[in-house]
Amino acid sequence: MKLNNKGMSIIEIVLTFALIMVIVLGLYNIVMNYRDKASRSLEKLELNTFKNTLTADIQKDITNLGVKEINTSGECSTISDLNKCINIVFQDGSQKVLGTGKINSTDKKSVENKFLYYDGIKYKMKDTLPEKIPSGRSFLDFQSITIEDNTILSTDSAILEDGTTVYIYSIDINITHIDFEEDFGIHIVATTDNHIL
Repeated sequence: MKLNNKGMSIIEIVLTFALIMVIVLGLYNIVMNYRDKASRSLEKLELNTFKNTLTADIQKDITNLGVKEINTSGECSTISDLNKCINIVFQDGSQKVLGTGKINSTDKKSVENKFLYYDGIKYKMKDTLPEKIPSGRSFLDFQSITIEDNTILSTDSAILEDGTTVYIYSIDINITHIDFEEDFGIHIVATTDNHIL
């Protein structure tokens, strides 16, 4: 048997290089795809943690202290950087404010500093905005998190079989992310039977 001692031809080298490049590009796309999925999963986890933490704090107070009334007056009017807020009055007479707002800043990045406010604490939400935006555009065009607080409080009543009137308060703050279909907002229903609407 006679061996060919010519070595590799230029065509074989080019084809080998092209094959290696196709494999590397395929692996790169797979890695970048997983990286994007991991980043989105982390954002979703942060939003769920935000929602669950704040909801648990409010629910704990409602369960432990009992709601006497929920209104839009009281201490609400004394906090200047809130867009919308409600005042939760408990059975023991104590009050806590729940509201939405954004921190005003001179660099027009105020959309980045959205927060929910409860019991004197600002729960800030991180919105991923680019460092620079194209001329003619605003940071609002690039925000990914939206807070809808138009109907933060709605009230209703029902009469039970024994004639007791129960007042129902629905707290709704919708928080959505552009990449996800679910709502990460605060949705709580509280009832009381000793408040006259």
